[in-house]
Amino acid sequence: KDIYVRNTAKVDLNKKPKPTQETENLPMGDPEKSVYDSDGRDVDGDVVYAGETLTYTVTYVNDSDESRKYTVTDTLPEQVEIVELLDGGVLKEDGRTVIWTANVASKAQMSVSVRVRVKEIAKGEICRNRATVRTEKLDDPDAVYEKETNEVENPVMPSPVKDVLSSTGVCIDRAVVYEGNRLIYTITYTNPADGEKTFEISDMVPDKT
Repeated sequence: KDIYVRNTAKVDLNKKPKPTQETENLPMGDPEKSVYDSDGRDVDGDVVYAGETLTYTVTYVNDSDESRKYTVTDTLPEQVEIVELLDGGVLKEDGRTVIWTANVASKAQMSVSVRVRVKEIAKGEICRNRATVRTEKLDDPDAVYEKETNEVENPVMPSPVKDVLSSTGVCIDRAVVYEGNRLIYTITYTNPADGEKTFEISDMVPDKT
């Protein structure tokens, strides 16, 4: 990661070789995207709920042997709304794209974050997010390198449905019942994730049943 990739070529014209200009690229280490809940716990891949607050964070390292300009661009998923811009982030006019720009010293590690809230319309959907990190030499804006982060995702839990049925399976929610009637309480829920998840259901039965 600390090695420049430089390249030149020669063009022979009438047996007079003429070298081209040298190109230069700096391999960049993989920038990392993380998502945390309000307790600071990494929740990448976990089921979240509408109204929950999440923090998206991008971490990257200047692998070069000189200070460089870094630009982080993060276009947020439509299922979230911004709560707070952190670390000097600037929101673009589209209302979803956040940009951070900084001159970063050699070998320094940086992290930038934005805090968001999951919208009600996100129920049953999956919030997916990744960012782009771009670096350029301070004395040569044309010497650039750009790389995407990993993608983080959070399935959003749909609202579970509680119902009460008669012994024949008919919904009797809010209907009058009598002593001795048999009631069946049901809970219907959906796993919003692409894969298998473990759910825990708790139901406190009324005292009068």
